[in-house]
Amino acid sequence: MRHLLWLVPVGLLLAAFGAACGGSERPRTLAEYVDRLDAIFSNTSTRIDDINAKFEDANTEAETDEEHMDAFRVLFEEMAKAADGVTDQLESLRPPSPLLDDEHAELVGSAANVASILEDFSRRADESQSLEEMRKLFAELEDPQYDAAVLRMGNACGFFENLATDNGIDLELRCSFVDVGTEHSQ
Repeated sequence: MRHLLWLVPVGLLLAAFGAACGGSERPRTLAEYVDRLDAIFSNTSTRIDDINAKFEDANTEAETDEEHMDAFRVLFEEMAKAADGVTDQLESLRPPSPLLDDEHAELVGSAANVASILEDFSRRADESQSLEEMRKLFAELEDPQYDAAVLRMGNACGFFENLATDNGIDLELRCSFVDVGTEHSQ
């Protein structure tokens, strides 16, 4: 038995190495997996609410065009970071069964698509020269491309909500970036 004790540090080292190299574990059950999805999206939903509240406060208190533009820049930057965070967390998670790998990949891909669009918005917000340009950019959140990306993510989440429900797990994932700020007029 004493001779096997050296395996414990080796096993811990291999587990740490796997995690550092982008390895990920599969939750043992569907319930564990959807609990992790729920945690990811609940935390992100809270973060989005905070970002929106800070944007609305900053935009309401802004007195100059530059202050309004700064509020928009921060909004897009923070939303892009939130979407990137979701993508990173989903990439590190694996479903409990390889049979769900394609559906999980769709969820990751849809989150990455939303993140990419929001990163582009953030870049374009940084490049905007006027409040009018910024407002036009903000209006593009109503663009079919963004709506399609958010819908794709919602559909991917819906699959896992339905799967959970079909397996007796009560779950409502709030995985959407639909509510990105609301503009107040000056």
